Amino acid sequence: MKVKKKDGHIGGFEAFCLCNYLIYVKMFLAMPRHLIDEAGPVAWAVPLIVLVFTLVFFYILTSLLKMFEGLSFLEIAGLLWGTWAQWLLGFLFAAFFVLIIGLQLRIIGEFLLSTLLPHTPLSAVLFIMVGTFIYLAYFGIENLARLAGLLFPWLLVAFMVTFLLAMQRGDFYNFAPWLGYGEWRLLVSSVNHIGIYKEIILLAFIAPLFRNHQTLQQAGYTSLITLTFFFAFAQAVYIYVFPVHTGAELGFPLFQLTRLIYYGTFLQRLDPLFMFVWASISIIGMAAGFYVSALSLAQGAKASDYRPYLFPLAIIVLTIAFFHETSLEAVKAYRTFPAYLAIPIFGLPFLLWLWALLFHRQRRQRR
Repeated sequence: MKVKKKDGHIGGFEAFCLCNYLIYVKMFLAMPRHLIDEAGPVAWAVPLIVLVFTLVFFYILTSLLKMFEGLSFLEIAGLLWGTWAQWLLGFLFAAFFVLIIGLQLRIIGEFLLSTLLPHTPLSAVLFIMVGTFIYLAYFGIENLARLAGLLFPWLLVAFMVTFLLAMQRGDFYNFAPWLGYGEWRLLVSSVNHIGIYKEIILLAFIAPLFRNHQTLQQAGYTSLITLTFFFAFAQAVYIYVFPVHTGAELGFPLFQLTRLIYYGTFLQRLDPLFMFVWASISIIGMAAGFYVSALSLAQGAKASDYRPYLFPLAIIVLTIAFFHETSLEAVKAYRTFPAYLAIPIFGLPFLLWLWALLFHRQRRQRR
């Protein structure tokens, strides 16, 4: 089954950009505050520790995809476990992405209201953003990936410059004690955030669009290494500027960094630049997740086109976004649910890979 009619192929750089956008979104929400609250001054090491586990997972995932080159993860599940498993997993993964996007949408909407649009109704902001998701996802992954690739170099430069400028008021002493609250707390924090890069599974759903398996592997590994660098870098800058007790209390932590930039008369208040970078990454990243949720349903049902699922999923995303009365409740839910979602997102591909090793090879040998 093709991913979509006339969907063409996706290049390694475009896939790399999409993975980065999809995972970067959480960096701009509350994650830096959560990490510093749990791990203290050594919170910058959490993304590095999580990388080791994620590399093992991605190796298993790519090994599975290589066994059945040309098939997506859900198609492999249908081949090994039957049609019922393909349908069930398609529904589950769609629900995972919809839940994450709905919570992210609410938090981002509240952020826009508190910073740029204080007199605009929340519903107007959320409806416009969801409409943008539908528009971007409707024209397929190829156009979405090209947009991501076109903007990525400029957003990368703006990201680096903004955070380097924010380091003017930092203090290296904020990194002490060097082991934070101890090795055990660091390990616990790493386990709690084991799913930082779980959205890398995006590549498993669009695997048939790659010209060869090697391109998929390169896109995944380079994405994980790049993401780890920027997560650790952003966390280190945040700790360097804000002491632990202050950093654990700030809302929208990385945005607070940009508000400190002041270099004389002509270089100050660069937070509008940060807003553009943050909004661009968030909208494209969430649109990619929205696309994957529709694609997951289509592949699970063996449908030839994912687009009929976009509008119903948009209604569900809006329902989740409006479910919580306050943004604080949405932030608490967003801190809790993704940690649990990492278990099936990592566990199901591992079980499928194990099943393929133990039983599928034996079946082929008998034949």
